[in-house]
Amino acid sequence: MTNDAVPMEATVRVADDVVSRVLEGEAVILGLAAGTYFGLDPVGTRIWQLIEERGSVKAILGRLVEEYDVEPQQCERDLFRLLHELQSQGLVTIGDGDPR
Repeated sequence: MTNDAVPMEATVRVADDVVSRVLEGEAVILGLAAGTYFGLDPVGTRIWQLIEERGSVKAILGRLVEEYDVEPQQCERDLFRLLHELQSQGLVTIGDGDPR
């Protein structure tokens, strides 16, 4: 998926070769195959946790809008930008609706 808009029915899954830890409220992510290191701020860390818990783009977006004081359209743009960045680093896969 390379376009800016990720379908709401899409699922996001942490790649098989990725390990992560949350340290002092921020996620540290390591892609073992590529040796990719990635750090996330507290909001990015919450998104990472929701990816692990929910997988559905729609569910992740809904939860973020509930938890943060943000306009839904801005939240959607920011979420898609992060998802594309994570995908380009090989840290997540974005699929067509099946969370497995």
